[in-house]
Amino acid sequence: MRYRFGWVSIVPMSLFLILPLGALLFGVNPTDIWSLVRESGAQQAIWVSVRSCTITLVVLLVFGTPLAWFIAMGTSGVVPFFRLLVDIPAALPPAVSGLALLLAFGPTGWIGSWLFHHGINLPLSFSAVVCAQLLVSSPFYIRPLADGFRLIEQDFIEAANLEGASRKAIIVNLVMPLIAPVLIGAASLAVSRALGEFGATILFAGSFPGITETIPIHIYQIFGENLNQAIGLGAMMLVIAAISSIVARSFGQWFMRRIQS
Repeated sequence: MRYRFGWVSIVPMSLFLILPLGALLFGVNPTDIWSLVRESGAQQAIWVSVRSCTITLVVLLVFGTPLAWFIAMGTSGVVPFFRLLVDIPAALPPAVSGLALLLAFGPTGWIGSWLFHHGINLPLSFSAVVCAQLLVSSPFYIRPLADGFRLIEQDFIEAANLEGASRKAIIVNLVMPLIAPVLIGAASLAVSRALGEFGATILFAGSFPGITETIPIHIYQIFGENLNQAIGLGAMMLVIAAISSIVARSFGQWFMRRIQS
Protein backbone atom coordinates (compact mmCIF):
# COMPACT_ATOMS: atom_id res chain seq x y z
CA MET A 1 0.00 0.00 0.00
CA ARG A 2 1.38 3.39 -0.95
CA TYR A 3 0.91 6.15 1.57
CA ARG A 4 0.44 9.72 0.47
CA PHE A 5 1.45 12.59 2.67
CA GLY A 6 0.69 16.21 1.96
CA TRP A 7 3.43 18.79 1.79
CA VAL A 8 2.07 20.22 5.01
CA SER A 9 3.30 17.20 6.92
CA ILE A 10 6.60 16.78 5.01
CA VAL A 11 7.92 20.33 4.75
CA PRO A 12 8.28 21.29 8.46
CA MET A 13 10.63 18.44 9.40
CA SER A 14 12.50 18.71 6.10
CA LEU A 15 13.09 22.42 6.65
CA PHE A 16 14.22 21.77 10.21
CA LEU A 17 16.90 19.42 8.83
CA ILE A 18 17.85 21.55 5.82
CA LEU A 19 18.17 24.94 7.50
CA PRO A 20 20.96 24.26 10.03
CA LEU A 21 22.89 21.99 7.66
CA GLY A 22 22.58 24.52 4.83
CA ALA A 23 23.58 27.37 7.14
CA LEU A 24 26.70 25.47 8.15
CA LEU A 25 27.61 24.44 4.61
CA PHE A 26 27.23 27.95 3.22
CA GLY A 27 28.27 29.79 6.39
CA VAL A 28 31.68 30.53 4.96
CA ASN A 29 32.92 31.19 1.43
CA PRO A 30 34.00 27.83 -0.06
CA THR A 31 37.19 29.45 -1.39
CA ASP A 32 38.14 30.39 2.18
CA ILE A 33 37.79 26.89 3.63
CA TRP A 34 41.18 25.74 2.40
CA SER A 35 42.99 28.71 3.94
CA LEU A 36 41.06 28.29 7.20
CA VAL A 37 41.89 24.61 7.64
CA ARG A 38 45.56 25.26 6.82
CA GLU A 39 46.09 27.27 10.01
CA SER A 40 48.43 25.54 12.45
CA GLY A 41 45.85 24.68 15.11
CA ALA A 42 43.46 23.24 12.55
CA GLN A 43 46.26 21.26 10.90
CA GLN A 44 47.22 19.69 14.23
CA ALA A 45 43.61 18.76 14.99
CA ILE A 46 43.13 17.27 11.53
CA TRP A 47 46.31 15.21 11.87
CA VAL A 48 45.26 13.88 15.30
CA SER A 49 41.84 12.95 13.90
CA VAL A 50 43.26 11.27 10.79
CA ARG A 51 45.74 9.19 12.81
CA SER A 52 43.24 8.17 15.48
CA CYS A 53 40.47 7.35 12.98
CA THR A 54 42.86 5.24 10.92
CA ILE A 55 43.89 3.20 13.96
CA THR A 56 40.25 2.89 15.05
CA LEU A 57 39.29 1.58 11.61
CA VAL A 58 42.11 -1.00 11.63
CA VAL A 59 41.04 -2.25 15.07
CA LEU A 60 37.43 -2.52 13.93
CA LEU A 61 38.41 -4.43 10.80
CA VAL A 62 40.59 -6.88 12.71
CA PHE A 63 38.48 -7.43 15.81
CA GLY A 64 35.02 -6.08 14.94
CA THR A 65 34.57 -8.24 11.85
CA PRO A 66 34.85 -11.58 13.74
CA LEU A 67 32.45 -10.26 16.38
CA ALA A 68 29.95 -9.28 13.67
CA TRP A 69 30.27 -12.78 12.19
CA PHE A 70 29.69 -14.37 15.61
CA ILE A 71 26.60 -12.21 16.27
CA ALA A 72 25.17 -13.08 12.84
CA MET A 73 26.06 -16.76 12.59
CA GLY A 74 26.57 -17.90 16.17
CA THR A 75 24.13 -20.37 17.69
CA SER A 76 25.31 -20.06 21.29
CA GLY A 77 22.93 -18.79 23.95
CA VAL A 78 25.28 -15.86 24.63
CA VAL A 79 24.74 -14.32 21.18
CA PRO A 80 21.86 -12.06 22.39
CA PHE A 81 24.15 -10.75 25.14
CA PHE A 82 26.84 -9.79 22.63
CA ARG A 83 24.22 -8.24 20.36
CA LEU A 84 23.04 -6.07 23.25
CA LEU A 85 26.64 -5.31 24.21
CA VAL A 86 27.30 -3.92 20.74
CA ASP A 87 24.07 -1.90 20.67
CA ILE A 88 24.50 -0.14 24.03
CA PRO A 89 27.28 2.34 23.05
CA ALA A 90 25.04 3.73 20.30
CA ALA A 91 22.37 4.60 22.86
CA LEU A 92 24.69 5.95 25.57
CA PRO A 93 25.36 9.70 25.78
CA PRO A 94 28.99 10.23 24.69
CA ALA A 95 29.87 11.85 28.02
CA VAL A 96 28.67 8.70 29.81
CA SER A 97 30.86 6.63 27.48
CA GLY A 98 33.82 8.79 28.50
CA LEU A 99 32.97 8.31 32.16
CA ALA A 100 32.75 4.55 31.64
CA LEU A 101 36.19 4.57 30.01
CA LEU A 102 37.60 6.48 32.97
CA LEU A 103 36.12 4.00 35.44
CA ALA A 104 37.56 1.08 33.48
CA PHE A 105 40.92 2.43 32.33
CA GLY A 106 41.63 5.32 34.70
CA PRO A 107 44.43 5.11 37.30
CA THR A 108 42.01 3.62 39.82
CA GLY A 109 39.85 1.76 37.30
CA TRP A 110 39.13 -1.95 36.97
CA ILE A 111 41.96 -2.50 34.49
CA GLY A 112 43.51 0.95 34.64
CA SER A 113 44.98 0.40 38.11
CA TRP A 114 46.89 -2.65 36.84
CA LEU A 115 48.01 -0.76 33.73
CA PHE A 116 49.08 2.23 35.82
CA HIS A 117 51.07 -0.07 38.13
CA HIS A 118 52.95 -1.30 35.04
CA GLY A 119 53.69 2.21 33.76
CA ILE A 120 50.81 2.50 31.29
CA ASN A 121 48.53 5.52 31.75
CA LEU A 122 45.74 5.65 29.17
CA PRO A 123 43.76 8.77 30.18
CA LEU A 124 44.82 12.09 28.66
CA SER A 125 46.86 10.35 25.96
CA PHE A 126 46.56 9.77 22.23
CA SER A 127 45.60 6.15 22.98
CA ALA A 128 42.65 7.49 24.96
CA VAL A 129 41.40 9.24 21.81
CA VAL A 130 41.45 5.92 19.97
CA CYS A 131 39.66 4.16 22.86
CA ALA A 132 36.91 6.79 22.89
CA GLN A 133 36.44 6.65 19.13
CA LEU A 134 36.46 2.85 19.16
CA LEU A 135 33.77 2.64 21.84
CA VAL A 136 31.32 5.06 20.22
CA SER A 137 31.88 3.98 16.59
CA SER A 138 31.85 0.19 17.04
CA PRO A 139 28.04 -0.19 16.74
CA PHE A 140 28.09 1.66 13.40
CA TYR A 141 30.49 -0.95 12.03
CA ILE A 142 29.48 -4.18 13.77
CA ARG A 143 25.68 -3.90 13.55
CA PRO A 144 25.33 -3.34 9.76
CA LEU A 145 28.06 -5.88 9.08
CA ALA A 146 26.28 -8.49 11.21
CA ASP A 147 23.04 -7.74 9.34
CA GLY A 148 24.90 -8.27 6.07
CA PHE A 149 26.35 -11.60 7.22
CA ARG A 150 22.85 -12.68 8.24
CA LEU A 151 21.52 -12.08 4.70
CA ILE A 152 24.03 -14.41 3.08
CA GLU A 153 22.31 -17.60 1.97
CA GLN A 154 23.28 -20.49 4.21
CA ASP A 155 22.98 -22.79 1.19
CA PHE A 156 26.16 -21.26 -0.24
CA ILE A 157 28.10 -21.97 2.94
CA GLU A 158 26.67 -25.48 3.32
CA ALA A 159 27.52 -26.29 -0.31
CA ALA A 160 31.09 -25.13 0.24
CA ASN A 161 31.26 -27.29 3.37
CA LEU A 162 30.10 -30.32 1.41
CA GLU A 163 32.80 -29.65 -1.17
CA GLY A 164 35.36 -29.92 1.63
CA ALA A 165 36.31 -26.24 1.84
CA SER A 166 37.88 -25.19 5.11
CA ARG A 167 36.23 -22.60 7.35
CA LYS A 168 39.00 -20.11 6.50
CA ALA A 169 38.57 -20.71 2.76
CA ILE A 170 34.80 -20.23 3.01
CA ILE A 171 35.19 -16.92 4.82
CA VAL A 172 38.02 -15.58 2.62
CA ASN A 173 36.87 -16.82 -0.80
CA LEU A 174 33.09 -16.85 -0.46
CA VAL A 175 31.78 -14.72 2.39
CA MET A 176 34.15 -11.73 2.28
CA PRO A 177 33.75 -11.01 -1.47
CA LEU A 178 29.98 -11.11 -0.99
CA ILE A 179 30.02 -8.94 2.12
CA ALA A 180 32.60 -6.42 0.81
CA PRO A 181 30.01 -3.73 -0.15
CA VAL A 182 28.45 -3.82 3.33
CA LEU A 183 31.88 -3.82 4.96
CA ILE A 184 32.90 -0.71 3.01
CA GLY A 185 29.65 1.05 3.88
CA ALA A 186 29.87 0.11 7.57
CA ALA A 187 33.51 1.20 7.71
CA SER A 188 32.64 4.60 6.22
CA LEU A 189 29.89 5.15 8.79
CA ALA A 190 32.17 4.10 11.64
CA VAL A 191 34.97 6.41 10.51
CA SER A 192 32.52 9.29 10.17
CA ARG A 193 31.22 8.66 13.70
CA ALA A 194 34.75 8.37 15.06
CA LEU A 195 35.74 11.60 13.32
CA GLY A 196 32.82 13.44 14.92
CA GLU A 197 33.32 12.07 18.44
CA PHE A 198 33.51 14.78 21.12
CA GLY A 199 32.01 13.96 24.53
CA ALA A 200 33.80 10.71 25.35
CA THR A 201 37.07 12.04 23.92
CA ILE A 202 37.22 15.27 25.90
CA LEU A 203 36.25 13.47 29.12
CA PHE A 204 38.73 10.59 28.75
CA ALA A 205 41.50 12.09 26.60
CA GLY A 206 41.29 15.79 27.41
CA SER A 207 42.28 18.55 25.01
CA PHE A 208 46.00 18.82 24.30
CA PRO A 209 46.88 20.41 20.93
CA GLY A 210 48.75 18.01 18.70
CA ILE A 211 48.11 15.08 21.07
CA THR A 212 44.43 14.63 21.92
CA GLU A 213 42.73 17.69 20.41
CA THR A 214 40.63 16.30 17.55
CA ILE A 215 38.67 18.38 15.03
CA PRO A 216 35.42 18.56 17.09
CA ILE A 217 37.35 19.54 20.22
CA HIS A 218 39.30 22.16 18.26
CA ILE A 219 36.03 23.59 16.94
CA TYR A 220 34.76 23.87 20.51
CA GLN A 221 37.98 25.54 21.66
CA ILE A 222 38.10 28.19 18.92
CA PHE A 223 34.37 28.83 18.65
CA GLY A 224 34.55 32.11 20.58
CA GLU A 225 37.74 33.50 19.03
CA ASN A 226 37.80 32.27 15.43
CA LEU A 227 34.25 31.62 14.31
CA ASN A 228 35.15 31.48 10.61
CA GLN A 229 37.66 28.68 11.14
CA ALA A 230 35.14 26.79 13.29
CA ILE A 231 32.55 27.11 10.50
CA GLY A 232 35.09 26.04 7.88
CA LEU A 233 36.03 22.91 9.82
CA GLY A 234 32.37 22.23 10.50
CA ALA A 235 31.51 22.51 6.81
CA MET A 236 34.37 20.14 6.00
CA MET A 237 33.04 17.58 8.48
CA LEU A 238 29.52 17.98 7.09
CA VAL A 239 30.79 17.12 3.61
CA ILE A 240 32.65 14.07 4.98
CA ALA A 241 29.50 12.91 6.80
CA ALA A 242 27.42 13.32 3.64
CA ILE A 243 29.95 11.36 1.58
CA SER A 244 30.04 8.60 4.21
CA SER A 245 26.26 8.32 4.18
CA ILE A 246 26.15 8.19 0.38
CA VAL A 247 28.87 5.53 0.30
CA ALA A 248 27.13 3.43 2.96
CA ARG A 249 23.76 3.62 1.18
CA SER A 250 25.20 2.99 -2.29
CA PHE A 251 27.26 -0.02 -1.25
CA GLY A 252 24.36 -1.34 0.82
CA GLN A 253 22.08 -1.23 -2.23
CA TRP A 254 24.79 -2.88 -4.33
CA PHE A 255 25.03 -5.68 -1.76
CA MET A 256 21.27 -6.23 -1.81
CA ARG A 257 21.30 -6.49 -5.60
CA ARG A 258 24.09 -9.07 -5.46
CA ILE A 259 22.27 -11.13 -2.83
CA GLN A 260 18.99 -11.05 -4.75
CA SER A 261 20.55 -11.88 -8.14
